[in-house]
Amino acid sequence: MELIDRYLQATKFWLPRNQKRDIIQELSEDLRSQIEEKESALGRQLSEDEVAAILKQLGRPILVAGRYFPQQHLIGPILFPIYSFVLKMVALCYLLPWVLVWLGLIVFDRHYRGEHLGFNLLGDWARLWVGIMFGFAVITILFAMLERAQAHSRFLEHWDPRKLPAVVKHQKPSFRMQNLFELFFNANFVVWWLAIGYYPHTFFGFASELFKPAAGLGIYYWPILALAFMNLAQQITNVVRPQWTWLRPATLVVTNGLFAVMLSFILKIQPLVVLKPPYTDVARYIEAAGIVNTAVWWTLTGILIAVSIACAVYAYQIVRYVGRRPHAPAPVQVL
Repeated sequence: MELIDRYLQATKFWLPRNQKRDIIQELSEDLRSQIEEKESALGRQLSEDEVAAILKQLGRPILVAGRYFPQQHLIGPILFPIYSFVLKMVALCYLLPWVLVWLGLIVFDRHYRGEHLGFNLLGDWARLWVGIMFGFAVITILFAMLERAQAHSRFLEHWDPRKLPAVVKHQKPSFRMQNLFELFFNANFVVWWLAIGYYPHTFFGFASELFKPAAGLGIYYWPILALAFMNLAQQITNVVRPQWTWLRPATLVVTNGLFAVMLSFILKIQPLVVLKPPYTDVARYIEAAGIVNTAVWWTLTGILIAVSIACAVYAYQIVRYVGRRPHAPAPVQVL
């Protein structure tokens, strides 16, 4: 019965990784045995409401899964799976990008390297660990408060099995891997883009002493960051809900479309890159700035074309998705 499959799927998500298969198999056999015994006693198949009553008596999926985790003192087994999941997501989206961006700045930016090696290195890592400990403390306190609230009100025990998500069809591994890769690179882009706000010289690297972006480009900093956060939200959501395959093309149509509009306005700014004093009057640097501006203009034009094509592809994917959705059968006319 589909309701049982949906219940087992929801329970499996929260189980310990190494025991998922065995526990689900045992739970499935036990549930189906109970239903068969009930149906034999009644002499008929159970209705959906009767099956829902059995599942409700067994308990919410997260409560059932929590029984297979070791007992915790501060956060009990009921909320511990969610607590562990949240900590992993924070580590994935904060710690790893921070370290990668820091390494990139150390390797490729000599100014940053000169300012942040030696004793200053201890300051960087101290700030990182303070951020980690602060995040860990906040998450732990919040879950400890939820644990106390759950112990008193038992709010997680009030639920309806019929509201469980539909059974997920097997997803191709390529979609999951693609989403994880996009999440990884987009998180790094967000951290790097935020770093530009504090260290503008990182934008041009070794040429930061000569060039800077044109003044008109500054207004696009926050809109581009907002688009990156929209993509990041979609990728995190698809980690938790991989069955929502429609979310990726829907999000990318919006973000790519808006980014294409921004690029079309950016390309109207001339020049895109300007010289810093005292190089503004030096002939060879003026010539170099012209070459850089030409290269930047053609690069952005290529990106605009690619983004426009991608936007059309994602729009086509949405149309195909809508077309594949089952429609209600047309009423039969009786003559």
